[in-house]
Amino acid sequence: SKWVHKPIEKLVIHSTLNSYPYKGFETICESLFELQNIIGLNTEWRIAGIGADDNIVSVTKKKLKGRFPKQGIIYLGSLDTIQLVESLCKAHIYVSSSHIENSPNSLCEAMLLGLPCIATFAGGTGSLISDQIEGILIQDGDPWAMAGAVLELYHNPSVAEKYGLNARQKALMRHN
Repeated sequence: SKWVHKPIEKLVIHSTLNSYPYKGFETICESLFELQNIIGLNTEWRIAGIGADDNIVSVTKKKLKGRFPKQGIIYLGSLDTIQLVESLCKAHIYVSSSHIENSPNSLCEAMLLGLPCIATFAGGTGSLISDQIEGILIQDGDPWAMAGAVLELYHNPSVAEKYGLNARQKALMRHN
């Protein structure tokens, strides 16, 4: 499978994570809040790996209070391979939000498909993706940098496509 750029009526972002607190779910929520409520961007953030009833969701709601997005988060839960590929291919951007990381398989999967990627510069992530070549690297825990990177790709679709193509080429070689 291969990601293909589509016209954007509603920006769809995909992340794959689990319910551990160091995976950056709160950063995603704060970024989505900024994109929707401050900037006014019609955005849907699909999250594979956690469900609406997971503990991380209730903990994050308590932490963020009024800054937790009232809409736009789609909890996909566990997906099989086909469902994950379909969800990734329907998205416009992939975001890896971890505070602590080794070499995230989820980022590698998105890169293999050729999605434009944003990732936090945590652990081994910088060895997988080069900033401004295969995607955008941001400081972990910074929702404003994450929202800014999303806007950069949203407003520059040709750059997003170039990053996706570069990411796919790099991932195909690395995972041959």
